[in-house]
Formats: sequence, C-alpha cells, structure tokens
Amino acid sequence: MITVYTGSNCPHCTATKRALERKGIYFEESEITDEGREKINQLNNL
Repeated sequence: MITVYTGSNCPHCTATKRALERKGIYFEESEITDEGREKINQLNNL
C-alpha cells in the first residue's frame, strides 16, 4: 500500500494525490502536523 504524507497547503502533495487518483492507484493519506514534523526530525537525527 502507498502512503502519501501530506501537509497543509502543499502543492506537491496535492499533485501527487491527483496523479495517483487519475491512474486508479489506491493510497492512504496521512496528514503531518507540526508535532509530527518534529518527531520525523528527531528520528532523522538518530
């Protein structure tokens, strides 16, 4: 399964979701909040 991580007002996220929908590819969307971004940054620094 494909997971698309999105942020508010993200044109790349919107374009990616539209492209997948046009091709009939099922995906799950996961909204990244400011808290989520901080966790990702922490994990990247391990």
